[in-house]
Amino acid sequence: MLFVAVFELVAGVAIIGLWAILLTTRRVPEIQARDRSIWFHLAAEFALGAVLIASGLLLLSDDAAWMRVLAGTAAGAMVYSTTNSPGYYA
Repeated sequence: MLFVAVFELVAGVAIIGLWAILLTTRRVPEIQARDRSIWFHLAAEFALGAVLIASGLLLLSDDAAWMRVLAGTAAGAMVYSTTNSPGYYA
């Protein structure tokens, strides 16, 4: 489970980092266009990043069964986000 923990930590930090950079450099045109849907998208992305980080940290600390469920849920959310995002930007 070490690989899964490290992968989820790196992915969570990368997702939050990407959006932090995009927001601070004003590279999210939907905000200037006042498109409300971007706020829901951002909330989902930041929540995904937070869950991935939490899951990775918990897996590093202990390998309890419920932590494996959380890791699987976080990975599933990441798969959903990965398949949903191209349609959002197309």
